[in-house]
Amino acid sequence: MLEMAANASLNREMEEIAGLNEMIARGDSPYWQRGPIRLHIIRPDHPLPLDPDLYLGLVSADTLIRRGFADAQRYIATSTPDGSPLSPETLIMTAAAPGITFGETMEGPFSLGATEPKPGAAQGEKAGTALAIHVTVTVRDMDRFIADPQHNGTLIGHIDFPPLGKGIPTGEGVFRLFSPAEDPRTRLMVYELPFRHQGESYYLAGYKEVRDDPGFDVWTDTTTLYTRLYRSADVSGPIVGAGVLRLDAATFAKVAASVRAVDAESGTEAATLIAKFGSFFARELWMNYAPAPHA
Repeated sequence: MLEMAANASLNREMEEIAGLNEMIARGDSPYWQRGPIRLHIIRPDHPLPLDPDLYLGLVSADTLIRRGFADAQRYIATSTPDGSPLSPETLIMTAAAPGITFGETMEGPFSLGATEPKPGAAQGEKAGTALAIHVTVTVRDMDRFIADPQHNGTLIGHIDFPPLGKGIPTGEGVFRLFSPAEDPRTRLMVYELPFRHQGESYYLAGYKEVRDDPGFDVWTDTTTLYTRLYRSADVSGPIVGAGVLRLDAATFAKVAASVRAVDAESGTEAATLIAKFGSFFARELWMNYAPAPHA
């Protein structure tokens, strides 16, 4: 009801602005504007969680702020000088497909000037410089996600890297889980985050290599993120830093505990979504690390 009342007020204001713009076009400007009033509306593509979700801990204030920042970045990147249309359709959002979300933090040695992750990590350890990412991963439409060969999701978050700053907010990034690599024996977990610093675009791109090498390496593979920093809006620009981020056992437990269903219509649907994601994750690990059957 509150949202309906707020939208109704905003629609009335848009009607008033449209009326003022008609007067301005006729040369009758009651507030002395020389040009039409432009309106810019930043909104999410899908409705945000309701207050009870925030109260019950199903979504955090930090996650909502991250989403708002990503929505603002997306609008700024696609907006025009004319602004948003002065019509109710501007406020229409689409229903989001149910899915799951979880939080994840990875941290490790990182060095500016390095171009390869392992040497960058060695330089970062020597210099005492570390980079951390704090992200919220979202996977929508679980059946589509599982059927998609790339297994695409999204993520948003913030970055801590003292040479650039702490709490640097990111735009909406790329998340892929067990996506194919050039080596058919390898699957990748991909984390990519765009952000801006002092007016310049940066792109942090990392991957975990899921591959069964000799010895027990499933833990190392699924918790080690080889990372490069590009000074551009994607991976096409120059590499200006590199390092290796990791997820420790205590943090991994927090990741598992943070898995939540989003936009599920019932508790049963929420449990089904989480179970599907868990089954997919376990099945992919088994397919990649299960011992080969004896002849």
